[in-house]
Amino acid sequence: MSFSLAYSQEHIFERLSVAREHEVLTEALRHGRGKVELSDLQGSLSIERAGRALISSRDEIRQHASLHVSVT
Repeated sequence: MSFSLAYSQEHIFERLSVAREHEVLTEALRHGRGKVELSDLQGSLSIERAGRALISSRDEIRQHASLHVSVT
């Protein structure tokens, strides 16, 4: 996974449990500013989905780890 994508996910998922895929990609592109390609970021997201690190439904994604957070 690219550093920009990791930053984007950390930044977005610290506030939200579910986010739109384009929000994560937009933040990663902002962070990478010309050093990352959209197609590379999309490929990284696909790999994370295949590895079940991310769960997606339509255009929304969530981190698998967020499903194990207990509410007290």
